[in-house]
Amino acid sequence: GLEEKILDSSAMQRLRGIRQLAVAYLVYPGANHTRFEHSIGTLYLANKICEELRLKEEKKEKIRLAALLHDIGHIAFSHESEEVLKYKLGDHEKIGERIITKSEIADIISEKFEPKEIATLYKKPMGQIISSDIGADRMDYLLRDSHYTGVAYGVIDADRICSTLKIKKNEIILTEGGLSAAESLLVARFTMFNT
Repeated sequence: GLEEKILDSSAMQRLRGIRQLAVAYLVYPGANHTRFEHSIGTLYLANKICEELRLKEEKKEKIRLAALLHDIGHIAFSHESEEVLKYKLGDHEKIGERIITKSEIADIISEKFEPKEIATLYKKPMGQIISSDIGADRMDYLLRDSHYTGVAYGVIDADRICSTLKIKKNEIILTEGGLSAAESLLVARFTMFNT
């Protein structure tokens, strides 16, 4: 329904032309993956976490939409150009909020939800599913970047992390069984960034 319409929107299709790793393909020829692919992967992992947490359907739908749209504000060359243009346009989060609340995306979301709620969900406790240090966004980009660059530093156990997350006092927590996998993720992020 809504997700299919969003995928077909021009704002979302634009992400097919934005490389996830900007100009890193000049060093790693396989690094041609895009923000579009990453957005779908983030939705997939966020859904997996929602299933593990047994969230109610409406909450899960909102998180899925926020995950799909979490990078909608990225511009060409991703973070590299953001440093230069953020004073004029804002960072990709601010650009994303504007796209979600004031474009065709807003019209689509309005069929069922409030666009502002989806645009700012990453700031709320349940937004940790997407944007925390062990959230769906980080897990997807580490796995995806590792695969497409051909380096093993970003290989993590996403399934283990997803299956060991719980909700306690409206916060997402990691149970002891996922500690090693989460530590591995944090080390992988540091190593991938340096590489």
